[in-house]
Amino acid sequence: RGKTDPEEKRKAFREAFYSCFSKIAKELGIRVILQGTIAADVVETKGGVKTQHNVLEQIGINPLERYGYRVLEPLKDLYKPQVREVARFLGLPAEVSERRPFPGPGLSVRVLGEVTRERIELVRKATRIVEEETEGYPCFQAFAVLLSDRATGVSERGERKYGNIVVVRVVISEDAMRAEPLELPWGVLHRLSSRITREVPGVCRVLYDLTPKPPATIEFE
Repeated sequence: RGKTDPEEKRKAFREAFYSCFSKIAKELGIRVILQGTIAADVVETKGGVKTQHNVLEQIGINPLERYGYRVLEPLKDLYKPQVREVARFLGLPAEVSERRPFPGPGLSVRVLGEVTRERIELVRKATRIVEEETEGYPCFQAFAVLLSDRATGVSERGERKYGNIVVVRVVISEDAMRAEPLELPWGVLHRLSSRITREVPGVCRVLYDLTPKPPATIEFE
């Protein structure tokens, strides 16, 4: 709370996550944890694009000294397509091997500006609608983002509203290093706008992000 800079928010989440986990690990006598860091996480963090919370030793943070346990990362040299292949080889169900990625810091990176319970709940409701309306489409990720700015709108009765802006982001990608926006049918876009403005309190405007990666990243923060 109180932080608005994306990098500060990510680093604050990293410290809170591992510090909380450290307390639990000490109580249970855990000295080693297994973590699902993949190559894209390391590349983006070391390249200065954005701090991935699960990248530690690669940037000089010793988890044993700082948090009291070792971190093993068996997937750190693999990209997403290779990780999916490993999952299939191990016989994991499709809902695991093919599921859409979700950011480690959760919905906090989809709330631009300060993170509050109310704003998290708003983006959670909008994301649920996006996931429902894009189910069955071959997308890598599909989610909603709450902007820090607001916009003027009008109610059905012609009254002025000053509400939140939600951006819908749906992309296709193989390895998360490059991505293209999915060309959704107009009917789907219309339903997304209609449902989000109707079902999510305080939202008066919905935008669709058409920016590929690069120049944008998949997540906004």
